[in-house]
Amino acid sequence: MWHINKYPFSRSDSLEINGIQLPAIYVSFLSSIGPGEGHVGGDSYLRLYDIQILQYLNDQYHISEFLPGTILIGTDCGDTAYGLTTTGKSHKIITFPFVPMSQKYIETEYKLQSFIEFVLGKPTEGLLPNKEIYGTQLWWIIPIFVGGDPNLGSNVVIIPLEEHFKVCSYWNDRLKKEFPETYNLQKPNS
Repeated sequence: MWHINKYPFSRSDSLEINGIQLPAIYVSFLSSIGPGEGHVGGDSYLRLYDIQILQYLNDQYHISEFLPGTILIGTDCGDTAYGLTTTGKSHKIITFPFVPMSQKYIETEYKLQSFIEFVLGKPTEGLLPNKEIYGTQLWWIIPIFVGGDPNLGSNVVIIPLEEHFKVCSYWNDRLKKEFPETYNLQKPNS
């Protein structure tokens, strides 16, 4: 089941985010399912953000600084972000950690069409969105990258999205200074 989300953030009708035009196929796909969250592809959890708040979210997370050529479009509501990249006429969905947010740690790449098929694919009847985390984000108090416990437990809290922007920015700025080799700021080849 998919739960439609509404956020009180700055809105824009522009389809250009971080200087990148959103592909028509993605705009059409998100219009058909609605921005929201729920179980997809069997047992995965996904939140896809409203197009009208994408620029605001990308600015708050400093996406163009840490992952040039990428648009943040969603999250698993945990430590994984979903981004859209464009190379020429090809569009891909990538997953990457919120911390460290770096080209070096891109975890998965999907062709955009494959991602859409994944989201729309396996039925998820009976699995309800987790109302406890609507509009919030799980946060590892001590990030996994710096040795924090990766398991759910005392190192994980649920925080408002506005707080998540701040802690991600803090840790990415700090880690960029301490581990500059981790933050490859080269723009992907076009």
